Amino acid sequence: MTNQKEVRYIEISGENINVYKKDLQSLTSKFALNLKQLSKILNMPLKRINDIVHQEKIDLTNHEKENIKHKSAMLHEGLSGIESKERAQVILDTLTQEFDLSLMNISKLLDISEKELLNFKENKPIERKVELNICVNILMLHFTLNQNPPD
Repeated sequence: MTNQKEVRYIEISGENINVYKKDLQSLTSKFALNLKQLSKILNMPLKRINDIVHQEKIDLTNHEKENIKHKSAMLHEGLSGIESKERAQVILDTLTQEFDLSLMNISKLLDISEKELLNFKENKPIERKVELNICVNILMLHFTLNQNPPD
């Protein structure tokens, strides 16, 4: 793996590729990830990750740039910058908007009462066991609804 000190500053189309190399290197060093793991996390071929890290000249698509920046930022700041319950509340809001689901729909999908879900959404006290159940099942529902079917 390339050491951060070995990274060269390269201009491509007026943009410095070093920013993306540093993002990848930061992920590998901070989270003890190898390039194969990065490949899976970024949903990019391992050869492409190797090219970005090791080649002096590489053209990145806008999608690749956005993917690296977004996932790098989320892994570095997003996961630790918000509490788990707040994250589940955000995902609950996203589910209602993205899939046009009501709290009643979601409560039935999660097999909990609509009142408990509303209390969770409004940050009112609920039993810890119920809160954990809501959080885990909201994540699983989000994952299920956003998963692409196999080819």
